[in-house]
Amino acid sequence: MQIVILIALSVFIGVVVLISFVLCGILFLNIFTNRKDPPFVPVSKDILADIIKSLKIKSGDTVYDIGCGDARVLLACCKKHPDANYIGIEKNIYPYLVSLSRVWISGKSNSIRIKKRDFFFEDVSQAAGIFAYLYQHTMDDLLPKFEKELSKGTRLVSCDFAFTNKEPGEVVELNRLSKSLCKKLYIYEF
Repeated sequence: MQIVILIALSVFIGVVVLISFVLCGILFLNIFTNRKDPPFVPVSKDILADIIKSLKIKSGDTVYDIGCGDARVLLACCKKHPDANYIGIEKNIYPYLVSLSRVWISGKSNSIRIKKRDFFFEDVSQAAGIFAYLYQHTMDDLLPKFEKELSKGTRLVSCDFAFTNKEPGEVVELNRLSKSLCKKLYIYEF
């Protein structure tokens, strides 16, 4: 009996070590192969309510988070408005795997889909709302796509980075004086 337990424990430890090596390799590749892409910087949890309020989500809406990272914005939105549909787009493998696991663990897989792809190639024409926490140059590169694809009335909420050539309809000051990130939400209506 003790031999069976020792063998099972050895196999379990071996699997854990193997998974750890694979995840470290993925993290290493993610860090050193995507230098031009925006890094994964999670949105502060204390501004999630402001993001949700700014998106003005209604029943049946489709809401995108482009560059969704760990899916915290999508999960918070789904918790507050479970009758909407949510799509997260993430290109980098490590945050993609984290977001997939968080959505699966939360039991929200029916309402939240995570796609591993480049958001420049994602059709967002069905979006009622979009959240983005991306560099300003990335936002500027996306503006022609949004102007072409988004329906009249679609709201886009950007954390910290505004478009250079489009005025926001509203700017929400987040009163985070001691923090360097997540200070403003720029709200656009297309």
